[in-house]
Amino acid sequence: EAQIKKDPKGAFADQALFTLGTAQLAVGQRADARRRFQDLLADFPSSPHAAEAAYKIAATFGIPNPANDRDLDLGVKAAREFVAKFPTHKLASLAEHEIGVTYLVRMRLPEAVAAFQAFLAKYPTEQAAKETPAAKHLLGDVHRRQKKYDEAIKTWQQFLADHPAHALWSQVQRQIVDTKYGIGADLLAAKKPDEARAAWIRFADKYPLDSRNPAILFLFGKMQFDAEKWQDAVADWERLVSKYPGTDAASEAQFMIGQVQELKLHKFE
Repeated sequence: EAQIKKDPKGAFADQALFTLGTAQLAVGQRADARRRFQDLLADFPSSPHAAEAAYKIAATFGIPNPANDRDLDLGVKAAREFVAKFPTHKLASLAEHEIGVTYLVRMRLPEAVAAFQAFLAKYPTEQAAKETPAAKHLLGDVHRRQKKYDEAIKTWQQFLADHPAHALWSQVQRQIVDTKYGIGADLLAAKKPDEARAAWIRFADKYPLDSRNPAILFLFGKMQFDAEKWQDAVADWERLVSKYPGTDAASEAQFMIGQVQELKLHKFE
């Protein structure tokens, strides 16, 4: 501040503005930091710090984790202005990626999809932008949150094919499995037991070693029980006890078989 006051147009004035703005941003003085970056761009448009100052204006609105939708809109506007003015800068791809992240954080899912799709159209490979794998990963997550499961799985499968050595590979593979399981859970929550059963049968056939399969078989019996199909419920639970003996789900199934035999079928022996 002393340097800027002493020599506002001097040889180091642009550097002083940039450094002061960066320090103010770091301690949470966002509005002051924004004014410093805006002053730098207005007074020193050819400064070597101009591009990064333009990038950091978006951060003064909290991008990529803004506190509210107003800051989101202003921050995204600043990020897009930075990209338009400095399209070849090393931070341009990061700024465009952060636009998608920002919409996802605020759960504005259609806009997040549009932002990530635009990013991937522009930067289709990891060679084009280091953020490309993360963008594919997050695009799949947005689709999953929208309950567009086929699109989520397709996006993640493309990630696995394109980035086999990436640190997120195992996580994405797990997300595919969890999403396929979640299809059945959502159908059951929507009171569509027959469709849920079909989805979970496909899941169990595809992933026979998944630890959730005993619980799935228990739910099959529970669906029959809720429909007052007592014999079918017993058959499903007996299948669980036979296939996964010693599990918590099998123990609970044995108890429920006894309950049905006593209270519903009156087979006391």
